[in-house]
Amino acid sequence: MKFSKKIGLVFLFIAILFFVAYKIIYKSHRNIEQEKASFTIVNSNILQEFNTDAKTANAKYADKTGIVYGKITEIDKQGITINDYVYAQFENINSFSIKLGDTIQVKGRCIGYDELLEIVRFDQCSIIN
Repeated sequence: MKFSKKIGLVFLFIAILFFVAYKIIYKSHRNIEQEKASFTIVNSNILQEFNTDAKTANAKYADKTGIVYGKITEIDKQGITINDYVYAQFENINSFSIKLGDTIQVKGRCIGYDELLEIVRFDQCSIIN
C-alpha cells in the first residue's frame, strides 16, 4: 500500500472517530413528556426508601421518568409540592391553572432526595390529568 493511501485511511479513521465522539457528546435532549414512566408514586414509600437507604433509592429512581399522584400542598414560582414530600419543578408554572388542595398527576424526571428540605425532587415536569 502506498504511503498516500495510508495517510488517507488514517485521516478517514480520525474523521469517523471525531464524528462518533461528536454524536455521543452532543446527543439530543430527552423529552420527558414523551418518555414512558418507569415508576408511579401514590404514597410516601419513596420518602421512606430515601431515608432508609439513599444509595439504593438513587439507583432505583434518580434520572428516571416517573409519575407522582397526590394533593398540592404548596405552590411557588417554579413548581409545586405534592403531599408535602415531592417537589415538582416546571418550565412555566404560570401556564397551568392549579390551586392548593387540587389532586394532581405529574410526570417528570426524578433528580433525587433533598436532605435539607426532606423532599424528593422532580424537574422537567408536566401535568398529565
